[in-house]
Amino acid sequence: MFTESVLSGTLDLKNGRLAEWSNAPHLKCGMPQGIGGSNPPPSARFIYNSQRKEKEADMTMVYSLAEWFVAFARAHADWSEPAVFADDEIQKISRIVEAAGFEPSSVAVGPVMGQRYLNGEYTGMFKANPHSPFKVIGEEGKDHGVATRWLNCLWELVNPPLSRPTGDPPALVETVEKEIKRSVPLAPIPIGPDGEMLLEYPPASLGFFVDHANDEKKVCGCVGVHKYCGGWVDRKRASKKYDALVCRRCGLRVTFPHDVNTYGELRNAMTVLERRHWRWNC
Repeated sequence: MFTESVLSGTLDLKNGRLAEWSNAPHLKCGMPQGIGGSNPPPSARFIYNSQRKEKEADMTMVYSLAEWFVAFARAHADWSEPAVFADDEIQKISRIVEAAGFEPSSVAVGPVMGQRYLNGEYTGMFKANPHSPFKVIGEEGKDHGVATRWLNCLWELVNPPLSRPTGDPPALVETVEKEIKRSVPLAPIPIGPDGEMLLEYPPASLGFFVDHANDEKKVCGCVGVHKYCGGWVDRKRASKKYDALVCRRCGLRVTFPHDVNTYGELRNAMTVLERRHWRWNC
Protein backbone atom coordinates (compact mmCIF):
# COMPACT_ATOMS: atom_id res chain seq x y z
CA MET A 1 0.00 0.00 0.00
CA PHE A 2 1.19 3.52 -0.67
CA THR A 3 -0.04 7.08 -0.43
CA GLU A 4 -0.85 9.53 -3.18
CA SER A 5 -0.98 13.27 -2.65
CA VAL A 6 -3.48 14.73 -5.09
CA LEU A 7 -2.18 18.21 -4.37
CA SER A 8 1.39 17.47 -5.42
CA GLY A 9 0.52 14.60 -7.74
CA THR A 10 3.60 12.68 -6.63
CA LEU A 11 4.37 9.34 -5.01
CA ASP A 12 6.95 8.01 -2.64
CA LEU A 13 7.65 4.29 -2.31
CA LYS A 14 9.10 4.63 1.16
CA ASN A 15 7.12 7.42 2.85
CA GLY A 16 4.13 7.85 0.57
CA ARG A 17 5.33 10.36 -1.98
CA LEU A 18 8.04 10.68 -4.60
CA ALA A 19 10.18 13.57 -3.38
CA GLU A 20 10.06 16.78 -5.40
CA TRP A 21 12.71 16.91 -8.12
CA SER A 22 14.43 19.90 -6.58
CA ASN A 23 14.99 17.98 -3.33
CA ALA A 24 15.84 14.46 -4.50
CA PRO A 25 16.55 13.74 -8.14
CA HIS A 26 15.01 10.47 -9.27
CA LEU A 27 17.39 7.70 -10.31
CA LYS A 28 16.32 4.22 -11.40
CA CYS A 29 19.64 2.92 -12.61
CA GLY A 30 23.04 2.16 -11.17
CA MET A 31 26.48 3.51 -11.83
CA PRO A 32 27.95 3.62 -15.35
CA GLN A 33 30.07 0.71 -16.46
CA GLY A 34 32.86 2.57 -18.26
CA ILE A 35 33.12 4.27 -21.60
CA GLY A 36 35.55 5.31 -24.30
CA GLY A 37 36.46 8.75 -25.56
CA SER A 38 35.46 10.57 -28.72
CA ASN A 39 39.15 10.44 -29.74
CA PRO A 40 40.32 7.70 -27.38
CA PRO A 41 43.44 5.54 -27.24
CA PRO A 42 43.09 1.98 -28.65
CA SER A 43 42.05 0.48 -25.31
CA ALA A 44 39.33 3.08 -24.88
CA ARG A 45 38.15 2.54 -28.47
CA PHE A 46 37.82 -1.17 -27.75
CA ILE A 47 35.65 -0.43 -24.71
CA TYR A 48 33.52 2.01 -26.70
CA ASN A 49 32.99 -0.38 -29.62
CA SER A 50 32.17 -3.27 -27.28
CA GLN A 51 29.59 -1.19 -25.46
CA ARG A 52 28.08 0.01 -28.73
CA LYS A 53 27.56 -3.60 -29.78
CA GLU A 54 26.04 -4.37 -26.38
CA LYS A 55 23.73 -1.37 -26.75
CA GLU A 56 22.62 -2.50 -30.21
CA ALA A 57 21.89 -5.95 -28.79
CA ASP A 58 19.91 -4.37 -25.96
CA MET A 59 17.84 -2.35 -28.44
CA THR A 60 17.03 -5.52 -30.37
CA MET A 61 15.99 -7.16 -27.12
CA VAL A 62 13.69 -4.23 -26.27
CA TYR A 63 11.92 -4.53 -29.63
CA SER A 64 11.42 -8.26 -29.08
CA LEU A 65 10.00 -7.59 -25.61
CA ALA A 66 7.68 -4.91 -26.99
CA GLU A 67 6.50 -7.24 -29.74
CA TRP A 68 5.77 -9.96 -27.20
CA PHE A 69 4.01 -7.52 -24.84
CA VAL A 70 1.62 -6.25 -27.52
CA ALA A 71 0.62 -9.77 -28.51
CA PHE A 72 0.31 -10.86 -24.87
CA ALA A 73 -1.70 -7.86 -23.71
CA ARG A 74 -4.08 -8.13 -26.65
CA ALA A 75 -4.61 -11.82 -25.98
CA HIS A 76 -5.55 -10.98 -22.39
CA ALA A 77 -7.56 -7.82 -23.01
CA ASP A 78 -10.57 -9.35 -21.23
CA TRP A 79 -8.71 -10.63 -18.15
CA SER A 80 -10.61 -10.73 -14.88
CA GLU A 81 -9.66 -11.32 -11.27
CA PRO A 82 -8.37 -13.66 -10.10
CA ALA A 83 -6.05 -13.75 -13.11
CA VAL A 84 -3.67 -16.65 -13.60
CA PHE A 85 -0.55 -16.53 -15.79
CA ALA A 86 2.34 -18.88 -16.48
CA ASP A 87 5.65 -18.31 -14.70
CA ASP A 88 7.48 -17.59 -17.96
CA GLU A 89 4.90 -14.90 -18.83
CA ILE A 90 5.40 -13.21 -15.48
CA GLN A 91 9.17 -13.39 -16.00
CA LYS A 92 8.78 -11.67 -19.37
CA ILE A 93 6.79 -8.86 -17.71
CA SER A 94 9.58 -8.50 -15.14
CA ARG A 95 12.16 -8.21 -17.94
CA ILE A 96 10.11 -5.41 -19.52
CA VAL A 97 10.02 -3.52 -16.21
CA GLU A 98 13.80 -3.96 -15.88
CA ALA A 99 14.36 -2.83 -19.48
CA ALA A 100 12.49 0.38 -18.58
CA GLY A 101 15.10 1.18 -15.93
CA PHE A 102 13.31 0.01 -12.80
CA GLU A 103 14.85 -2.46 -10.38
CA PRO A 104 12.06 -4.85 -9.36
CA SER A 105 12.67 -7.76 -7.06
CA SER A 106 9.75 -9.52 -8.75
CA VAL A 107 6.44 -9.10 -10.56
CA ALA A 108 3.23 -10.66 -9.27
CA VAL A 109 -0.45 -10.82 -10.15
CA GLY A 110 -2.73 -8.67 -8.04
CA PRO A 111 -3.82 -5.13 -7.22
CA VAL A 112 -1.85 -2.39 -5.53
CA MET A 113 -4.07 -0.29 -3.30
CA GLY A 114 -3.27 3.26 -2.33
CA GLN A 115 -4.57 5.92 0.00
CA ARG A 116 -5.54 9.20 -1.63
CA TYR A 117 -5.21 12.52 0.15
CA LEU A 118 -6.49 15.93 -0.93
CA ASN A 119 -4.80 18.90 0.73
CA GLY A 120 -3.68 16.65 3.57
CA GLU A 121 -7.08 15.04 4.18
CA TYR A 122 -7.78 11.36 3.55
CA THR A 123 -10.36 10.93 0.78
CA GLY A 124 -10.38 7.16 0.30
CA MET A 125 -8.67 4.20 -1.35
CA PHE A 126 -7.84 3.74 -5.01
CA LYS A 127 -6.40 0.99 -7.21
CA ALA A 128 -3.06 1.89 -8.73
CA ASN A 129 -3.32 -0.69 -11.52
CA PRO A 130 -7.00 -0.78 -12.55
CA HIS A 131 -6.28 -1.95 -16.12
CA SER A 132 -3.22 -4.18 -15.67
CA PRO A 133 -3.32 -7.53 -13.83
CA PHE A 134 0.29 -7.13 -12.66
CA LYS A 135 1.98 -5.37 -9.79
CA VAL A 136 5.69 -4.73 -9.33
CA ILE A 137 7.40 -5.69 -6.09
CA GLY A 138 10.32 -3.56 -5.00
CA GLU A 139 12.86 -3.79 -2.22
CA GLU A 140 12.00 -5.62 1.00
CA GLY A 141 8.96 -7.13 -0.67
CA LYS A 142 7.04 -3.84 -0.77
CA ASP A 143 4.78 -2.77 -3.62
CA HIS A 144 6.61 -0.58 -6.14
CA GLY A 145 3.89 1.99 -6.77
CA VAL A 146 5.58 4.01 -9.49
CA ALA A 147 6.67 0.97 -11.52
CA THR A 148 3.23 -0.61 -11.12
CA ARG A 149 1.50 2.48 -12.48
CA TRP A 150 4.01 2.74 -15.32
CA LEU A 151 3.20 -0.86 -16.28
CA ASN A 152 -0.51 -0.06 -16.00
CA CYS A 153 -0.06 2.83 -18.46
CA LEU A 154 1.82 0.52 -20.85
CA TRP A 155 -1.08 -1.94 -20.70
CA GLU A 156 -3.51 0.90 -21.46
CA LEU A 157 -1.57 1.76 -24.61
CA VAL A 158 -2.36 -1.67 -26.00
CA ASN A 159 -5.80 -2.07 -24.43
CA PRO A 160 -7.45 1.36 -24.12
CA PRO A 161 -9.99 1.54 -21.27
CA LEU A 162 -13.68 1.25 -22.22
CA SER A 163 -12.91 0.14 -25.76
CA ARG A 164 -11.72 -2.84 -27.71
CA PRO A 165 -8.03 -2.97 -28.66
CA THR A 166 -7.43 -0.91 -31.78
CA GLY A 167 -4.46 0.15 -33.84
CA ASP A 168 -2.02 -1.53 -36.13
CA PRO A 169 0.09 -4.09 -34.18
CA PRO A 170 3.45 -3.02 -35.72
CA ALA A 171 2.68 0.59 -34.82
CA LEU A 172 1.76 -0.44 -31.28
CA VAL A 173 5.01 -2.37 -30.98
CA GLU A 174 6.98 0.73 -31.96
CA THR A 175 5.03 2.84 -29.45
CA VAL A 176 5.61 0.36 -26.63
CA GLU A 177 9.29 0.08 -27.59
CA LYS A 178 9.60 3.87 -27.48
CA GLU A 179 8.05 4.10 -24.01
CA ILE A 180 10.34 1.40 -22.64
CA LYS A 181 13.45 3.09 -24.05
CA ARG A 182 12.63 6.63 -22.96
CA SER A 183 11.84 5.45 -19.44
CA VAL A 184 15.50 4.51 -18.90
CA PRO A 185 17.31 7.26 -16.96
CA LEU A 186 20.55 8.78 -18.15
CA ALA A 187 23.44 6.87 -16.58
CA PRO A 188 25.33 9.14 -14.13
CA ILE A 189 28.37 10.84 -15.66
CA PRO A 190 31.61 10.91 -13.63
CA ILE A 191 32.89 14.49 -13.40
CA GLY A 192 35.73 14.28 -10.90
CA PRO A 193 38.52 12.11 -9.49
CA ASP A 194 36.77 11.66 -6.13
CA GLY A 195 33.66 9.93 -7.41
CA GLU A 196 31.74 13.11 -8.27
CA MET A 197 28.72 12.36 -10.47
CA LEU A 198 26.42 14.38 -12.70
CA LEU A 199 22.81 13.19 -12.60
CA GLU A 200 20.34 14.03 -15.34
CA TYR A 201 18.20 17.17 -15.27
CA PRO A 202 14.72 16.30 -13.93
CA PRO A 203 12.85 14.90 -16.94
CA ALA A 204 9.44 15.88 -18.22
CA SER A 205 6.68 13.58 -17.01
CA LEU A 206 3.52 12.62 -18.85
CA GLY A 207 1.54 10.87 -16.16
CA PHE A 208 3.68 7.86 -15.28
CA PHE A 209 5.55 7.89 -18.58
CA VAL A 210 8.79 9.82 -18.10
CA ASP A 211 10.87 11.28 -20.90
CA HIS A 212 14.42 10.78 -19.63
CA ALA A 213 17.52 12.26 -21.21
CA ASN A 214 19.90 10.04 -23.18
CA ASP A 215 23.43 10.25 -24.53
CA GLU A 216 22.20 11.87 -27.76
CA LYS A 217 20.63 14.86 -25.98
CA LYS A 218 22.43 18.21 -26.17
CA VAL A 219 24.24 19.55 -23.11
CA CYS A 220 23.28 23.20 -22.58
CA GLY A 221 22.14 25.57 -19.86
CA CYS A 222 21.34 23.77 -16.63
CA VAL A 223 22.62 20.30 -17.45
CA GLY A 224 21.84 18.30 -14.34
CA VAL A 225 22.32 17.79 -10.63
CA HIS A 226 25.49 17.25 -8.59
CA LYS A 227 24.88 13.87 -6.98
CA TYR A 228 26.33 14.43 -3.53
CA CYS A 229 25.49 18.03 -2.68
CA GLY A 230 22.22 18.14 -4.66
CA GLY A 231 23.07 21.43 -6.37
CA TRP A 232 22.09 22.35 -9.92
CA VAL A 233 24.97 22.15 -12.41
CA ASP A 234 25.27 24.73 -15.22
CA ARG A 235 27.34 24.72 -18.39
CA LYS A 236 29.35 27.94 -18.71
CA ARG A 237 31.97 29.21 -21.18
CA ALA A 238 35.39 29.10 -19.51
CA SER A 239 37.82 29.97 -22.31
CA LYS A 240 38.29 29.78 -26.06
CA LYS A 241 38.79 26.01 -25.99
CA TYR A 242 37.00 24.98 -22.82
CA ASP A 243 33.60 25.15 -21.14
CA ALA A 244 32.96 24.37 -17.48
CA LEU A 245 30.42 22.48 -15.39
CA VAL A 246 29.72 24.64 -12.34
CA CYS A 247 27.70 23.52 -9.32
CA ARG A 248 25.52 26.30 -7.90
CA ARG A 249 25.63 24.90 -4.36
CA CYS A 250 29.17 23.69 -3.60
CA GLY A 251 31.09 25.56 -6.32
CA LEU A 252 32.54 22.46 -7.98
CA ARG A 253 34.03 23.50 -11.32
CA VAL A 254 35.23 21.06 -13.98
CA THR A 255 36.37 22.07 -17.47
CA PHE A 256 35.94 20.11 -20.69
CA PRO A 257 36.38 20.78 -24.44
CA HIS A 258 34.06 23.43 -25.87
CA ASP A 259 33.16 21.27 -28.88
CA VAL A 260 31.33 18.73 -26.70
CA ASN A 261 27.64 18.84 -27.68
CA THR A 262 25.86 15.83 -26.19
CA TYR A 263 25.79 13.91 -22.92
CA GLY A 264 27.46 11.00 -24.67
CA GLU A 265 30.30 13.22 -25.86
CA LEU A 266 30.57 14.71 -22.36
CA ARG A 267 30.79 11.21 -20.89
CA ASN A 268 33.58 10.29 -23.31
CA ALA A 269 35.42 13.59 -22.78
CA MET A 270 35.36 13.12 -19.00
CA THR A 271 36.83 9.65 -19.40
CA VAL A 272 39.69 11.00 -21.52
CA LEU A 273 40.31 13.91 -19.13
CA GLU A 274 40.36 11.57 -16.16
CA ARG A 275 43.14 9.57 -17.76
CA ARG A 276 45.22 12.64 -18.51
CA HIS A 277 44.53 15.25 -15.86
CA TRP A 278 41.68 17.07 -14.15
CA ARG A 279 41.38 20.85 -14.23
CA TRP A 280 40.01 21.97 -10.86
CA ASN A 281 39.26 25.60 -10.01
CA CYS A 282 37.29 25.51 -6.76
